[in-house]
Amino acid sequence: MDSVEGETTRPGAVLDRISEGVLALDEDLVYTYANEGAMDLLGMDREDIVGEYIRDVFPEAEESITAARETGEQTSYERYNEQYSRWFDVSLYPDDNGLTIVFRDITERKEREQELERYERIVENLPVAVGESTTGDDAGFTAVNSAAVEMFDADSKADLEDHTIGDAYAEDDDRKRVSELLRERGRLEGKEVRLETLSDEPFW
Repeated sequence: MDSVEGETTRPGAVLDRISEGVLALDEDLVYTYANEGAMDLLGMDREDIVGEYIRDVFPEAEESITAARETGEQTSYERYNEQYSRWFDVSLYPDDNGLTIVFRDITERKEREQELERYERIVENLPVAVGESTTGDDAGFTAVNSAAVEMFDADSKADLEDHTIGDAYAEDDDRKRVSELLRERGRLEGKEVRLETLSDEPFW
């Protein structure tokens, strides 16, 4: 039994205080326990879960859970659940008496990742050179698109990422002026400078 401030609490009370969902299944893959987190995440009452067969709550997870029971090995995965229109991070802990599922909602993180992937695809397919870099006199490329690779006559993106922004300027005075303007204004548009490819061929 758990004890909180001198009071004895019922088994599982600690699990009810965590935000992750916790479900327990017996050997027949029937739910025997659900904590408060699981009920909140699934929008269900405990009586809607406990006593039900696996596919009645997490139908898309049945195959993974059955495999974990057969191998007896702990496993984790991320899966989009169509029933709840949410992404879940799921961990499975099988034992001789059944299996415990611990899961949490990661929908916001997955949506941020998908938005970043969309942004990267857009930048990659732009017909103009795009690069991201650190700042300062020794600023270096941290990311470039394919158009930048072509413009600087590089063999790969990695070739550019090994160079500093300063290496790109044909004239050191241009590099200094651009750096000063960026520090003063925070942005720069319409400035013409002469750059060099990685083989030292100049271009405007």
